Amino acid sequence: MKELSEHKQVEESPIAVHQQLLDIVEFLPDATFVIDIHKKVIAWNKAMEIMTGISKKDIIGKGDYIYAKPFYGGSRPILIDFFFLNDPELEQRYEHVEKKENVIFAEAYVPLVFNGKGAFVWATASPLFDKNGILVGAIETIRDITERKESEEKYRSLFENSKDVVFITTKDGNIIDMNRAAIDLFGYSRVELLHMKIITLYNNPSNRERYVELMEKQGFVKDYPVDLKAKDGNILNILITSVLQKKGNNGHFQYQGIMRDITEYKKAEKALDNAHMQIKQLMSSISSVLIGVAPNDRIIQWNNAAEKLFGITANDVVGRTFAESGIQWDWDKITEFISECGGNEHSVPNEIIYTRPDGKDGIFGFSLTPVGSDTCYESGYVLLGNEISEQKKFEAQRALSQKMESIGQLAAGIAHEINTPMQYIGDNVKFLSDAFGDISDLLEKYNDFVMAVEEKKEIVDLSDNIRKLEEELDLDYLISEIPKAISQSLDGIARVSKLVLAMKDFSHPGRKDKMFSDINKAINGTVTISRNEWKYVAELETDLDQNLPMVYCVIDEINQVILNMIVNAAHAIRDVLDKGSELKGKIIIKTISEDSFVKIIINDTGTGIPEAVLHKIFDPFYTTKEVGKGTGQGLAIAHDIIINKHKGSIGVDSEVGKGTTITISLPLNIEPVNEVID
Repeated sequence: MKELSEHKQVEESPIAVHQQLLDIVEFLPDATFVIDIHKKVIAWNKAMEIMTGISKKDIIGKGDYIYAKPFYGGSRPILIDFFFLNDPELEQRYEHVEKKENVIFAEAYVPLVFNGKGAFVWATASPLFDKNGILVGAIETIRDITERKESEEKYRSLFENSKDVVFITTKDGNIIDMNRAAIDLFGYSRVELLHMKIITLYNNPSNRERYVELMEKQGFVKDYPVDLKAKDGNILNILITSVLQKKGNNGHFQYQGIMRDITEYKKAEKALDNAHMQIKQLMSSISSVLIGVAPNDRIIQWNNAAEKLFGITANDVVGRTFAESGIQWDWDKITEFISECGGNEHSVPNEIIYTRPDGKDGIFGFSLTPVGSDTCYESGYVLLGNEISEQKKFEAQRALSQKMESIGQLAAGIAHEINTPMQYIGDNVKFLSDAFGDISDLLEKYNDFVMAVEEKKEIVDLSDNIRKLEEELDLDYLISEIPKAISQSLDGIARVSKLVLAMKDFSHPGRKDKMFSDINKAINGTVTISRNEWKYVAELETDLDQNLPMVYCVIDEINQVILNMIVNAAHAIRDVLDKGSELKGKIIIKTISEDSFVKIIINDTGTGIPEAVLHKIFDPFYTTKEVGKGTGQGLAIAHDIIINKHKGSIGVDSEVGKGTTITISLPLNIEPVNEVID
């Protein structure tokens, strides 16, 4: 008992609780360290060693703010200590501090890192809590942003010092930013410019309408002539060169460009070259691959990231058709994708295998965004993408981890389920063994009696002995109980056999290809192997359509989805019981065929899901369970399996306090093809 108690204490210690976090920290690309509640360092990753020059072995386990010394030359509180100290002066040591819920962000200059070279850094600190919500430590991540700061300052310097007007506006014409040249040219202050629409500057509003039409059609204009008027009423002859640029991942677009006053043509010609360089630098500063393609399928943008990833310079491709760029990938797939319409104004994600400059294969994830409001790609498009080989590898490892976790839980449940029938099988076999020994003695007496009769000996004593032995052995009891023991044993063997067969069907041979499969059989098998998850909290009923058509699917992935839904339902019902309910809940699984779909409907009487978070339940890492009881991956993986891999749908109807109904629809009209699901 003492060893068990000590083992439990180790498991529940803060370091053990966060061991998985510490393992992850070691492989983070940003410099990261973790301290415990006593402000002692418990993690110091490789990136932190490189940044500070301090090795892990020299700092792990040490406290007294020693983690500040590599940055500032002395031991003192830093950002990570916000969670332990109430020190107003601590915040004043940073140029910029932002707090968002439990996370603190700060920007600072640290003079001693990188062998004394110093660096601008962006630090993020978060508290660490145990499963009871008690603060047990904190983690800080430090990212070197020196190059970004220098790049921003350089861009702003170029932006402000340009002799041409540089502008950024929304598609509606609201001015987002204009440089000093705009103030000098138009005579408005910066505040006035930022509070007006650009059409206010137009002498002829129809010129603006034509300009917008061209931007929508081709994504850019070059040397577009307009008449603008200054604050003092003077008319200015201007040439506008601008591009339609997507801003962020929210689908918003901006007009970015320059205005050239052609009354000073020679001066403006030089400024135009500088402005083009600024636009090029702006595009090149994007870390993702960016390729702009005009309506004639000619490449007009090819940034530095594209040069590095594909090993092809912009000079070699700009002006050529996209297909002539020299990228080594399946062009038939790309051409087919471009020929289709996106169906909406937002970018459509995709991925493709390509050949790297070193000859090895990689995975390129990308999106194609139609220019303007066109839902197809006839007016040009922008390709934005990244190398995602490592990301895909991580996702595969994460999926494997999730599956192994499910298998571990199933194994524990199945061991429990098998143990119960095996226990009474063993008891019955022991009983039969003892009973047979007793009956064997009685049979010997019967044999002696028969032999005495045959030899005509005195048989009264033998008869008395037999009757006495019958009474001692309670022969009537044995005659009554032995058939029951045999029947129970056979029933137990049947239950074990059924469970093993269900597990075999559930695990399948590990195939990843689609085939026609029996959904009802999959549900029955999954219900059997998951019995230990629900039998103590709920009654589970099935209402399966016996005429249900076969479904073309990857059956082991459908098994995984059904298992996840049953386990989630059982957990939701257990939460109700934990709150004082004495009655078991109910889980009902129904199948129907309707409108070219096979539908699996899973209803439970659990706690239900609040309407405010209902739209988040399929997001990766989102969970409504307590810390340590849910990974937030189960429903995300189920969503990917049903929506992306099987072109089906998942509907959720839930009411707090009443329960949840999940409807899974699998299409019947998908033609079998030779495909492999990764």
